[in-house]
Amino acid sequence: MNRRNAKGYTLAEVLLAMSIIGIVAAMTIPQLATGMQKKQAGAILSRAVNQIELGCQNMIQYENSKITDGSFIGTVTAISGVSPAKLAPFIGAADTDKDVDVTSISKYTVLPTSILAQPVFADNAAGAGDSITGVTTVTSLENATKLVALTGSLQNYRFQKFGADLLFPSSMNTSSAGGDPNYVVLQLLIDTNGINKKPNMYGKDVFEFHLTNSCKVVPYGLTSYKTDCPTKDARTCAARVVADGWKVEY
Repeated sequence: MNRRNAKGYTLAEVLLAMSIIGIVAAMTIPQLATGMQKKQAGAILSRAVNQIELGCQNMIQYENSKITDGSFIGTVTAISGVSPAKLAPFIGAADTDKDVDVTSISKYTVLPTSILAQPVFADNAAGAGDSITGVTTVTSLENATKLVALTGSLQNYRFQKFGADLLFPSSMNTSSAGGDPNYVVLQLLIDTNGINKKPNMYGKDVFEFHLTNSCKVVPYGLTSYKTDCPTKDARTCAARVVADGWKVEY
């Protein structure tokens, strides 16, 4: 039986195949890594919000357990001496004893072309009374009494069960409107990968939320997330992520 001469691959052919594999890997691996980071960020953000809400409710219940005169505490501002430091243990967070300069948490100024090429969120902006994915909207959130705008330094707290960091102002808002359950008592930033890891940018790994007097954690920017994220004000991207079902899409 005649056998044909078997030919192997030449060195040039092997090098060409390896080059093609390398090019394909270089194109796909970063996209896969980015997709995984986005998925992880959304999951961490969802857990953080749930943990803050539950912890806030537990704090109120604990304060009620100490009352013996038949009265009842129903809001955060009804707690004597309430503060971020008092809330932190209930949400499984520990004070790192470090202040964080807010200027290290930057907005986008120039977006990558790949982001700009995505469809712009051109729908009408959500009204102040709208709600998204089950989150109760604070009435007229953008005009609600809030703490001083995020400037200067914030206290850094670290979740004990996962990597996210919390950045709180040093005090809560407990002025005269404190009886309103929709009253914003605390602005907070959630850094999904910790403040020691970049990019430390709004809408990338840093998201701004507001804690209300009734322990609801409401994403910043409900009235403008459809048009402002990410093209104008990346602080509103927290609302976009919630609206997309805790998916970081941009």
